[in-house]
Amino acid sequence: MEDRVERKKPNPSSWCAVYVKGETAVRLRFSWHSDRIDPMRIADSTSPILGLEDPRRVEVAGSRAVAGNNGSIATTPCETRGGSQFTLAVLLDGGFDTNRNADRSDLEAFMKAYFPATVETLGCA
Repeated sequence: MEDRVERKKPNPSSWCAVYVKGETAVRLRFSWHSDRIDPMRIADSTSPILGLEDPRRVEVAGSRAVAGNNGSIATTPCETRGGSQFTLAVLLDGGFDTNRNADRSDLEAFMKAYFPATVETLGCA
């Protein structure tokens, strides 16, 4: 499976890991789908794949988004062959104190910058 975000070939990605000092620090995953999901429902899930610690809705331009102490999920309309919705999930891995609001603030800031820029690059904005 290709792990590039391309509007012409809209496929879900596997988790993309960002390493710091040889350890996974952050994982990102994008997907296109047809159902209009509620990120809070996914964030509240007990699934170890995407459940977030203490999720809360956040404002990210033109999207439905949530941020927790250990990750964030945002989704927005984006019409392609692969579906009508684009979703990005970001999870923090190892070495993070999931009770810190600082991680939530950093995740919100990241998502507010990264998600709209990605959506614009895809021509969905």
